[in-house]
Amino acid sequence: MRYSILNKKFHNHKSTDLFHSTTILKLCIYFFFFHQSNLLAENEINAFNYDIKGKLVRQETINFPSGSKFISFKHEGGFDTTIGRYGFYSCSGSIFYNKDEILDDMTFACEFRDQEGSSFFSRGRRLKGTQIDRSVGRMKIIEGKGFWKNYINFDCSYGLEYVENIVFVNALCKKSR
Repeated sequence: MRYSILNKKFHNHKSTDLFHSTTILKLCIYFFFFHQSNLLAENEINAFNYDIKGKLVRQETINFPSGSKFISFKHEGGFDTTIGRYGFYSCSGSIFYNKDEILDDMTFACEFRDQEGSSFFSRGRRLKGTQIDRSVGRMKIIEGKGFWKNYINFDCSYGLEYVENIVFVNALCKKSR
């Protein structure tokens, strides 16, 4: 009888340990996934990347006698982001190169419409002094509808390259401080 009482106590002790171990494991898994999803949501709100692949659809040039030139352009195509949004974009702008073919001024505005019908609008500038069609610049999301309302005032740094009439852009956007 003493053996069976000890065995019962031992058995109950194992069950209790197993219960506590299982409960602790479940809590650890819950907090790991809950905490990780909060981190992902926080990162999506503070920064995201996007890529553009588009086509130059219009370019008009005015050549000055001094060698300077003014270019008006429009390009459009597709974009995709690291936050699960993708869709159509369109940008229009102007460029002024001085007589040495160095960029003096460039401004542009873009509209992006995603797969859910939400959109954002941006304005930007290319950095002065570039001589070729590979460049870097900055833009800011100035308005947004739907999903993109939360991204108004995000600042974006981008790199751009033209290959023939195809435009490639990679950008990193961060929440303004």
